[in-house]
Amino acid sequence: MQPDYYITGIGVSQYYYGAQRLGLPAAEILQRCGMSPDISLQPMHHTAAGDFERFMLELILQSGDDMFGIHVGEQVMPSLYGVLPTIATMAGSAHQAIEAALKYQALVGGNAGAIQLLDEPGEHVAFQGLMAYSNPVIRRHLVESMAVLLFKLATFISGRQDLKAVEIHFQHSPASEASQAYLETLLGCPIRYRAPEIRIVAERSLLDIPLNAYSNDAMQVAEALARKQLAQQQANQCIIQQIKLQVRTLMAGSSPRREIVADRLGISVRTLDRRLADAGLTWQQLLDGLRAQLAREFLREQPLTMQDIASRLGFADARSFQRRFRHWTGMSPSQYRDQLQHD
Repeated sequence: MQPDYYITGIGVSQYYYGAQRLGLPAAEILQRCGMSPDISLQPMHHTAAGDFERFMLELILQSGDDMFGIHVGEQVMPSLYGVLPTIATMAGSAHQAIEAALKYQALVGGNAGAIQLLDEPGEHVAFQGLMAYSNPVIRRHLVESMAVLLFKLATFISGRQDLKAVEIHFQHSPASEASQAYLETLLGCPIRYRAPEIRIVAERSLLDIPLNAYSNDAMQVAEALARKQLAQQQANQCIIQQIKLQVRTLMAGSSPRREIVADRLGISVRTLDRRLADAGLTWQQLLDGLRAQLAREFLREQPLTMQDIASRLGFADARSFQRRFRHWTGMSPSQYRDQLQHD
C-alpha cells in the first residue's frame, strides 16, 4: 500500500459506527490500531490507507463474520455523509444526482477508492469500481459493503424500493454459498464473481428517474459547499503533509514546538492552528497521531530498544513513551511487539 493513499474521516466513520451497531467494540479496536476516535472520525481528517486496512482487519477478525462487510453496508447513516446526501436528494433526476455525487466522492473515500460512470452504447449503463486496497480479505468486505451501501442510499434518495441492478461483477470469490444467496436476494440481481473488474450494470432508464425533493436552489447551495470542502481538503492535505514532515524532522531528541514549525513554513502560529483546525485537528492531535504511527513502525524494527524509540519520538524517557503508547492502543509497546511476532 503506497503511503499517499488515504480515506477521510467520513469513510472511517461508516465502518466505525457500523461496527458499533453490530455490537463490536470499535473504539477499543481503533485505539489498538494506534488511532483515536477524536482524530480519525473528524470529517476532514485523512487516515492513511494502511492504517485503515489494519482497523478493518481487526474489525473483521473480531466479528468472526464472513458477511461483515455486507452487514456494515446495511447500516445506512446519511447524516455521516455531510453535504453529499443533500446534493443527491435535491437533484432533478437520478442522472444529475449520480453525476454530482461522483464529482465529490473524494469527500468520503479520499483517493483510495472511486466509482466511475461509464458511457457505453445500448440500453445499459455501467459503474466501475476502483480500489487501492490490496489485501484480498479486506478488499472483499469493502467491495461488498459499498455495493450494499450504494443500493441502500439509492433507495433512500429516490424513495423507490423497487430499484435493482441488471447484474453486479465482483473480482473476488464468494465467501460462501450462503453469503452469495443473501447478497443476490438483498440486491435483487445476479452477481458474477471472479470477474475482470468491479462493475454495476443497470438499465439506462434508471438515469431518468425524477427525484421528488428536487430544489435547484438548495442543490446549488449544497454543491457550492461541497466544492469548498473538496478544495479545502486538497489544500489541507498539502499543508498537513508539510507540517508532518517538519514535525518528523524536529522530533528526534525533543518534543517539536509548533512555533518552530510555523517559522520553518513561513506562516504564523495562528495560521498554522487555523490550517490544522480546517483539517479537524489540533496541534496535540497531529503530534499524537504522528507519534502513534511512527511508534508502530519503529516497533517493527527489532534492534530498536524502548529508549531508542522514545528518543526518536521526542519523549523524555522510555517510561513516558510506554504510558502514552498504552493510552493510544490499550497495550504496552512490548505487548504490541509480541503480537507482531505472533502474527
